[in-house]
Amino acid sequence: MVQTKLVWSGEGGDVKVAGEFNNWSPADTSPCTEDNTRIFQADLAPGRYTYKWVVDGNWLVDQSQPTQTDESGNVNNLKIVEETAESTAKTADDDSPAKIENDSPAKTESCTNEPATAQTDANAATATSDASEPEHEPRAV
Repeated sequence: MVQTKLVWSGEGGDVKVAGEFNNWSPADTSPCTEDNTRIFQADLAPGRYTYKWVVDGNWLVDQSQPTQTDESGNVNNLKIVEETAESTAKTADDDSPAKIENDSPAKTESCTNEPATAQTDANAATATSDASEPEHEPRAV
C-alpha cells in the first residue's frame, strides 16, 4: 500500500472526496488549515483511481489536477498511485483493503464556509461542477 494524499485548495464549508478507492461514498477530509486547504489521506494499492470532490453537496472536479472522462461522459479527477520501494517492503504480506485516515492539522478560524465557486487565484483549485451526483460503478481503470 502507498500513503496517498489528495488536496483541495479552495472554498467550501463541507469538503469530502468520493472515488473508486471508497466506492464513490463521500469521505471526510481533514479540517481546513489557515490557507483553506483540506487533505484526504489513504493507503492505496498502486493503480489508477478516479475521484471527485463533494463540496457543500456539489460534485466538483479540481481542474488544477489531472482529469479523465469515463465511458458515461463523467469528468473525474485522476490519481495515479505508483509503487515505491518503501511500499513494496511494507506491504509484501499485506492484502488488506484501502485504509483511509484523516488525522491532519486542527481547524482554524480562517476557513471559509462560503459555497464553493470557481477560483480566481492561479494557485487555487479551479472547480467544475456536475449538476447532480454522478452515477459511478466501481471498476478497474
